[in-house]
Amino acid sequence: MALVIADSLENATFAASLFDLDYEILPPLLHIEAVLASEVAPDEKGGQIRHGSYLPDHFVKLEEEKLQDFRGTHDEPIGVRVSVRYSTPINAHYPIELSSTIASWEGYTLTIYDSTRWITGERKALAGYLGIAEEKIHILSPLVGGAFGSKSFLWMHVVLAAVASREIGRPVKLVLTRDQMFSSTGHRPRTQQDISLVANADGVIESSEHHTLTETSTVGRFCEPTGLSTRFLYRSPRMVVSHRVARVNLPTPCFMRGPGEAPGLFALEAAMDELADESGLDPVDLRRRNHVDFDQASGKPWSSKHLLECYDQAALRFGWNHRIPAPRSMRRNGVQVGWGMATATYPGRRMAAGCSVVTDADGKVRFSSATHEVGNSVRTVMTQVAAQAAGLAIGDAIFHSGDSHYPDAPYSGASQTTATVGSAVYGAALEWETPRIGVGRSESGFPILQFQHERSGDGGRHHPFQTPSRCRRTVSHNSSVAQPSLKVALAFAVQSDACDQEKYAFSPSVLISARSKSMKRLAVPQ
Repeated sequence: MALVIADSLENATFAASLFDLDYEILPPLLHIEAVLASEVAPDEKGGQIRHGSYLPDHFVKLEEEKLQDFRGTHDEPIGVRVSVRYSTPINAHYPIELSSTIASWEGYTLTIYDSTRWITGERKALAGYLGIAEEKIHILSPLVGGAFGSKSFLWMHVVLAAVASREIGRPVKLVLTRDQMFSSTGHRPRTQQDISLVANADGVIESSEHHTLTETSTVGRFCEPTGLSTRFLYRSPRMVVSHRVARVNLPTPCFMRGPGEAPGLFALEAAMDELADESGLDPVDLRRRNHVDFDQASGKPWSSKHLLECYDQAALRFGWNHRIPAPRSMRRNGVQVGWGMATATYPGRRMAAGCSVVTDADGKVRFSSATHEVGNSVRTVMTQVAAQAAGLAIGDAIFHSGDSHYPDAPYSGASQTTATVGSAVYGAALEWETPRIGVGRSESGFPILQFQHERSGDGGRHHPFQTPSRCRRTVSHNSSVAQPSLKVALAFAVQSDACDQEKYAFSPSVLISARSKSMKRLAVPQ
């Protein structure tokens, strides 16, 4: 409603308390069921107030991430059947570092210091909001104090800080409170999931259905893709997956720690346990009988899959053969215990990323990319990759991140940073290592770069530099008197459509739960 700018936090807080707001109270729509009676709309874009519900087509517009999907026949087969409904609550991501922004204008150029894990995406979105060129925006986010999903989006406090700074002609610092982060930086939405599994007498699944009802705000567009894993994880000649999003009067949700897989696999794996019970089969045995070595959605083989070996090793180390299926039949040290297991999967993503290399006069080699350090040691990993690929001592390779002036990199999320940015760093290091034997000196004493070979890296495969769709490279000789250096700048675009195999990570997990008269419930990972 209003943004108060002052010369101290105390003054700003006091000034904000003086506002007396008048508003009309209308009946809120806070529950998914409240909009089910309205007509369902097709997929649509966000940005304007809408009500009712809609059917999203894809998660992030990738062909393998369809949210409405079907294969097989329309008639459901006869067999052992389980039909279950699971509900998951709202989850709020709460990193230790508050969402914070400093905005400062110098003429028509904006500098933003922000706690974000997508500086290139934020720069593009800010340029659209403010109506200026991306080149006029410089975003710095060298270290992020915890990210999760909330810091992958451009939230309005960043825009407000930039607008306020432009209005008053001074830098503006805006820090959200803990309370404000619950309503201003997204969350994982509620879901209601209906799953139906049908298996034959041998425990082989013949049909699976996974229908999800979730929610978003009246102005946003986000769907928690809970049914994606159901499309391929287990054998199912007949498969139906659907997602319906209800618009309610709550803040817009967003990515949060395995979006889709976290609530979706909980529901699917619980349903698999129900099917195992109905079929009289061991939960591990049921999953082994429905194992597949290819992606049923695309027909492509997996690049590698060792899930069966994982089942064997987990069962052996856990002592699964000692499990007694009957409830309340196992005790340990006088305490009732129960054993369970589940399968987990997550996509192996890669996107386009760039890396530049600068060799200082003192022999230090600096690698730079517009990625982020969110506390998971990305700088350490990239330094190790660069040093090994270039044949450098670890102390001679330096990695820089968190600056939108560096070559583009995607958001730091979806477990893709090492595979994506690491590939760019690796390729840049190889490209730097090749021509360095051709370094000479000019009459002024500055280094001259002479390339003897040209090559580019794309997901571990090398291509001639003449292949324009694979990468681009610019080479410049920095003749700065203060800091003579060699510079090799590379941008590597990893093209998923060139792959002939699907990439996912699979793993089983086993847990033990205990119960006694004096305790409610204890879950201990084994």
